[in-house]
Amino acid sequence: MAQQKVDTHELTRKFNDFRTKNLKHTFTTKDLYAEFAKMGFNNNIAKQLTRFLDSEKVGTSKLFTFKDTPVLEVQIENLYENGRKSSAKTRKKLLRTGDSSMTEQVALDILQKTGKYRIKKATGFDVERFKHDHPDLYRKYTIYEYM
Repeated sequence: MAQQKVDTHELTRKFNDFRTKNLKHTFTTKDLYAEFAKMGFNNNIAKQLTRFLDSEKVGTSKLFTFKDTPVLEVQIENLYENGRKSSAKTRKKLLRTGDSSMTEQVALDILQKTGKYRIKKATGFDVERFKHDHPDLYRKYTIYEYM
């Protein structure tokens, strides 16, 4: 599936128009990302756009103000190009780890090495516990033999 070409010229124009209208305003991260989304930037690029703004840390959050200097179209293009390269690397890495020739044991070993997964294997059925916990089901599914 082909990706849609991003119009960096239009996005740069929108960004600089918004910047000139809001030079004296202060924005929270949430408000700023919402405005960037309205302009057509995705979240990953919106995070990168904050490098073109002045920021001030207040407590655990940041407040952003726009600089007097405009952002150039080349700068926006570079953000998108870096994003494409990064996602291509991630995609290649996922394709490498998702090898179809991987055996079940290799996959289990990889999961165990991460330390986030516990692998369980069914080794039997506890009939006595089932008989105690669900006597009605035990009687229903017991197979009887006539003698």
